[in-house]
Amino acid sequence: HPHLLLSFPYGHLSFGFMQDLQQRVVYLSYMAVEYNVSFPHAAQWTFSAQNASLRDLQAPLGQSFSCSNSSIILSPAVHLDLLSLRLQAAQLPHTGVFGQSFSCPSDRSILLPLIIGLVLLGLLALVLIAFCI
Repeated sequence: HPHLLLSFPYGHLSFGFMQDLQQRVVYLSYMAVEYNVSFPHAAQWTFSAQNASLRDLQAPLGQSFSCSNSSIILSPAVHLDLLSLRLQAAQLPHTGVFGQSFSCPSDRSILLPLIIGLVLLGLLALVLIAFCI
């Protein structure tokens, strides 16, 4: 169960990862955040939330997870936006660098399949027109 604790002057973030050896994946299973605000007229000085039922940032074992924009919901009032994220929670290569990158679903573009489909549709239309002539 790899664990990562990030501390900063006004709080901390805690990430807990789980390895599923049956499916050969690793994923974020637990996350907690505590943030102390410094606004003079704040109604609440400390914000905290945790979620122990996550299955986010999933990647095959030995590969790194990368995503340009991801959001993790910790509670109805608190969510964490992760930008330009790359992490590997388990089975790091001996070289100390990230393994092969596994992209999140939101980064996978449908633009290329759409262009190929439109080109094939155009070619089919040309063939049908040529056949009719």
